[in-house]
Amino acid sequence: MAYDTFKSFTKEWAKKVDSVIESFIESKRNIMNSFGEINSAAWEYTRDFTLGGGKRIRPVLFIAGFLSRNDNIDPEYLNVAAALELLHAFLLIHDDIEDRDELRRGKPTVWKRFEDGFSVSRHVAYSLAINTGDIVYTWVSQLILNSDLDEETKVFALKKILEVAEHTAFGQNVDVMLAENDIEGVTIDDVMLVYRQKTGIYTIAAPLTLGMRMGGGWTEDELKQIWDAGMKVGIAFQMRDDIIGLIGNPEVTGKPVGSDLREGKKTYVLLLAYRRMDNSGKRKVKELLGKEDPEAVEALLDMIKETGAIEDVQREAEVLVEEAKEVFRDTSMDSKIRKVLLELSDYVVKREK
Repeated sequence: MAYDTFKSFTKEWAKKVDSVIESFIESKRNIMNSFGEINSAAWEYTRDFTLGGGKRIRPVLFIAGFLSRNDNIDPEYLNVAAALELLHAFLLIHDDIEDRDELRRGKPTVWKRFEDGFSVSRHVAYSLAINTGDIVYTWVSQLILNSDLDEETKVFALKKILEVAEHTAFGQNVDVMLAENDIEGVTIDDVMLVYRQKTGIYTIAAPLTLGMRMGGGWTEDELKQIWDAGMKVGIAFQMRDDIIGLIGNPEVTGKPVGSDLREGKKTYVLLLAYRRMDNSGKRKVKELLGKEDPEAVEALLDMIKETGAIEDVQREAEVLVEEAKEVFRDTSMDSKIRKVLLELSDYVVKREK
């Protein structure tokens, strides 16, 4: 599947959003350089990390939502789109610390660059990356507040984005604790709560409907339908993400295979597989889950594959996407934007990274 409309739309608008982000980060160079070598490095690492890859799904969805019943978008609104991408960067910087991931997009994570660049302990590297992530979080607000949008619009946009950040943190807390809990006591509802808060809202539903709200022309009932459809695509996105984490090609994904298993994360795939195992298999899962040993990860992965859980989760993700696509087809909006949303939905469950 080519996804031509989605790809061309993303390429066009991602370039414009990146230009806003690059200009903003450049405006921070002097002040960060004035606070010593460590902050100069933080500026460099942040710039490289933020502009060094990524799908730009969130800002692109915001713009798609804005244009769904509008012919054009004032360039000042690109600050809101860029703020969504900076929020994503902030969350990823912290997420890589929590997951102890050394690679992101095929390159060293921010904390790893501090560790290697300054020959510091891992604790210090984590601390420096946490602080750097916090700096990026302040930039989310600054991007919007420094724009030429009217005050009411700024407050509305910032309020909605902060709500997204809040709900994502709720989901992350649950996710972290589920990794600590015995798998026997983890339910599918627990996992789906994480998927809704961490991915459904922040990746798809919120950016899309925020763009629609700010673009105008939508009723609350329509927005609720689109929100629900976006949640389904977001949950499918996370399901596919879990599958890629298990069987994806590291040269394509830029991340090592099995990191979720090393962290002991309770993904839907793992939970489904576990429930299909006999008592011997379940004991083996408890023994291997959360171990760093590559052989343990490989053995656990083989066990999951044998249950057929990966294929079944993939099918469930595809069903969710088809349900969402029905809403996009039946809702009145610009025909190009509809095609973007339909192709994005397909891409979510077919992507390799």
